[in-house]
Amino acid sequence: MKFIKKASVWRRAIYFCIPILIISFLFTNLSSSAIEITGIDFIGQATFPSSTTFQNTPFGGLSGITYDEKKQLYYAISDDRSEKAPARFYSLKIDLSKDKLRDGGVVPVGVKLLLNDKNQNFARGKVDTEGIALSNRESLFISSEGDASQLINPFVKEFSLDSGKEINNLPIPDKFLPTSEGKKGVRNNLALENLTITPDKQYLFTAAENALIQDGTEAKSGIPTFVVFFAITLRQTNLTKNISIKLKR
Repeated sequence: MKFIKKASVWRRAIYFCIPILIISFLFTNLSSSAIEITGIDFIGQATFPSSTTFQNTPFGGLSGITYDEKKQLYYAISDDRSEKAPARFYSLKIDLSKDKLRDGGVVPVGVKLLLNDKNQNFARGKVDTEGIALSNRESLFISSEGDASQLINPFVKEFSLDSGKEINNLPIPDKFLPTSEGKKGVRNNLALENLTITPDKQYLFTAAENALIQDGTEAKSGIPTFVVFFAITLRQTNLTKNISIKLKR
């Protein structure tokens, strides 16, 4: 199983830059203990056949992952657009003993279907869940890219860890929302691919996977682009930062 699914060079560059930008922002704007990250080591992978199923759902399309230290579980969100099965997240046991990950080291132990504010499964094609982050209140924050071609807005919502039910819909800046004129907002399938939360569980960060339409050319190899990210303070669930940064090759 590979958690990084998109292998093109320019997307990998963006994925590496966004965490650096977010970490820099945190260290300069939030009061928290500094943590120095000196490197990232590859310790292995686990793969599953494409035909793998778990509790009557196709097991795959795992996009984002978050760790529950108290329960010693990982939660992984599937990016299935409610097409092969309703939108869902999985609970995983991952064996990292001896600082290695091997085939057979990732075991699904649970699956939870996401329910909207009407207590229903998300309809086919209406959601594209990608990012996931664990709160300190028995809930998960999950981001969706939406579908700009169908004017379905991206979102960041909070869901109950126990029931999978939506309990909060966080604000998304208007500049991210697509319009029928196609002159602003996220690009289709290049929206809120990522999600992370600060160690104190007070600030949530997400970013556009590519330049917003109004910010210029879509990022490709050698072409500068704007990456836009924003922070939400979870005490009032309101927008606190909305920053555009131009990346250069």
